Amino acid sequence: MILHYFSEIIGWEDGFPKKPNPEAYIHMQKKHSINFVVGDRALDIMPATKLGITTCAFQNAIIQDADYYIDSYHQLLHIMKEKSLHI
Repeated sequence: MILHYFSEIIGWEDGFPKKPNPEAYIHMQKKHSINFVVGDRALDIMPATKLGITTCAFQNAIIQDADYYIDSYHQLLHIMKEKSLHI
C-alpha cells in the first residue's frame, strides 16, 4: 500500500550503529536525499532532528521536537503530498 513511497528500508542487519547514532540517517540522506523521517519512538526522531531532517511522530504525541504528529497513514500521506516530502 505505501511501500512505493520508500526508496530503501534499512535495519539493524545492515550493520549501522544503534540509534540515536545518526549514521544510518546520514547514509540515507546521502544516498536518497531524504528530507522526512517518521518514527514511533523518540530514538527514531533524535538523529533526524540533529541532521535537520523534517520529522513526524507516528502514534506517539509525547515525542518532543517532532515537526508533525500523526495517528494514521492517511494523515502521513496527506502531509507528504502537501509538503512534497520524501521518506
